[in-house]
Amino acid sequence: MRKMPEYVSILQELKPIIDGLQKIKFDKAKAKYKAEHEKELKQYYAVRRKFLELCPDGKYYQKLLDKEYAALEQAHAETYAKFKAIREEYQQIHHIQSCVNKGLGNVEQAQQKKDNRKQEER
Repeated sequence: MRKMPEYVSILQELKPIIDGLQKIKFDKAKAKYKAEHEKELKQYYAVRRKFLELCPDGKYYQKLLDKEYAALEQAHAETYAKFKAIREEYQQIHHIQSCVNKGLGNVEQAQQKKDNRKQEER
C-alpha cells in the first residue's frame, strides 16, 4: 500500500509506450515494437497487476488507502500484543517443564544408584 504513489508514477511514465503499442495495427509492427520495449512492457504489466489488486476499479484514492493501512497497522499491533503474551506464557511453561524433567531425571538417577548398590551388595 505504501508503494502506491510509486506505482502510479511508473504507470504514468510508461503510459506513452502502451499508447504507442495500441496505435499499431499490424502484427509484424506490433511484434517489433514489443521486442524493442520488452523491459518496459513487462514492468508496466507487473505494476498494473499490483495496482489493480489494491484498486480494482482502477482509481487511486490515497486517503482511503491511508485509512485502510492504519487499520491494518492497528490490527497488527493488537495481534502482536496477543502473540507476545502467549509467547511469554509458553516460555514460562517450557521453563517449568524443563525444571520438572531435570528433577525427574535426578530422582531416576538416584533410584538407579540405589538399585545398583543393592545389586552390588548381593
